[in-house]
Amino acid sequence: MNGDFLAYVGHGVQDPVSSVQQNLAELDTRQQSLYRARAFWLGELLADQARDTLPLADDLQELLEQLTANSSLAYDSYAAALQYADLLALCREMTAHCPTLYESVFADLFGTYQSPSPEAQGRVAYVENSYTEQAFMELTGFIKNRRVAYFHGFEDVCQEVHSGLCEYGILPVESTADGTMAGLLRLIELYDLRICALCYVPTPQSGRTAFALVRASLPIQQPLQQYCIDLLLSPALPTNAGTLITVATLCSHTLLHASTYTGQDTEQFRLRFAIEPSTLYPFLLYLLLFCADVTPIGFYPVK
Repeated sequence: MNGDFLAYVGHGVQDPVSSVQQNLAELDTRQQSLYRARAFWLGELLADQARDTLPLADDLQELLEQLTANSSLAYDSYAAALQYADLLALCREMTAHCPTLYESVFADLFGTYQSPSPEAQGRVAYVENSYTEQAFMELTGFIKNRRVAYFHGFEDVCQEVHSGLCEYGILPVESTADGTMAGLLRLIELYDLRICALCYVPTPQSGRTAFALVRASLPIQQPLQQYCIDLLLSPALPTNAGTLITVATLCSHTLLHASTYTGQDTEQFRLRFAIEPSTLYPFLLYLLLFCADVTPIGFYPVK
């Protein structure tokens, strides 16, 4: 056996469980020194970066390449996972280096917030039926001086919100009977709306329908427990979706929903994650700098 691994316990020497535990402890000891060395090197790479502006994606990629340049690992699943971890570590360190830029990153991803006009404030547009009435009661409890505006079609609702005549709209987006409601998601895309809350309304045969509260833009929001981030990924390539899910998982975000549908121009992956607040900023930075094919469409609690 190679001299680097003399501390490992061979089979048949002692109880297998004890062997595994001892080997895992040895791995942990070796990894701690590796992590410290990589963290020190990463800190040196970031030392000259400005704290009041984010680096360009090309500059950040160059830092990442320097970080991984001396890796002797053959490219396999372990090496790929290590590269994702390095990329995320770079984003984590960058957010620690630029702690005041969270709001800028949020606005770059979700769009600049536009305050509603006095006429539109608190006005909620939706198509009237018993299910949307239930959704209205669930979704709008936090809205001061809320007012109802009924319309005949879902596109009318989107037009009212997009044009600034209503602050909010309510749309069904998925159900146990129909799955993802592609037509409604295409309207959210077409009118560039953002989801700010979601609720589930019971339907016959033990089903349920998810209703989204949408608005034209989102105010800056700090990461909160039990919030979700809703993303569209285009083109809908499984490898890209797998990478995004991997990075989200490394951030301790939990995948809650995944589906595909035909969007305005091409096939879309829709992914919804329950966020871990402490790692949202690095994840948003990753999306901004390394995911040109991702469009965030919502940041919200599920009622």
